[in-house]
Amino acid sequence: MRNFFLNGEGRVRGIWMMLVYAVISVTFFRVLLPLVVYKLVAFDESKSIYQQPLLQCLFMWPALGFTIFLGHAFAKSQGHSWEYMGLRINKVWFRRLAVGFALGSAVGVATMAAYWALGLAKFEWNPNAVYGSVVWGVYWCLMVGLFEESDYRGYFFRKGMDSIGLWPAIVLQAALFAAAHAANPGHS
Repeated sequence: MRNFFLNGEGRVRGIWMMLVYAVISVTFFRVLLPLVVYKLVAFDESKSIYQQPLLQCLFMWPALGFTIFLGHAFAKSQGHSWEYMGLRINKVWFRRLAVGFALGSAVGVATMAAYWALGLAKFEWNPNAVYGSVVWGVYWCLMVGLFEESDYRGYFFRKGMDSIGLWPAIVLQAALFAAAHAANPGHS
């Protein structure tokens, strides 16, 4: 039975570490964090979290911090460094960030242009628009990107690659990502 849980080096097998990581993550995000955040903010139970910007903002920072802390703690317990989670912040990282941002922006602009060209969308200037909406949108794109990359492609994905191989890890990570987003508004 010992070999079922431990590898040849006497360490807990990667698949069990992934399972424990997932259970702790789900417990934190689905139970503990919502309880704390809802108690701190006047939460309107008739609205979802997606309709309450302050609640979203208070939710995202501890979520990001916890994800990075948990991934680092698990990586460290297995003898790995920050780099195991993809957190090697140097010139190469910034260059990849810039290229990714540029490509993502280009795809977004190309998509909007295609919608406009096909007559599926009409763009017009709204002089009454609040510029804070743009800042809020940029904030969410960055925070959600950082959080989901560190959560889904950080420790969990790397441990999956090491434990079950690249393609099974990709399939597992994609299935978990889809399951986590099944309750999003407008999801179909």
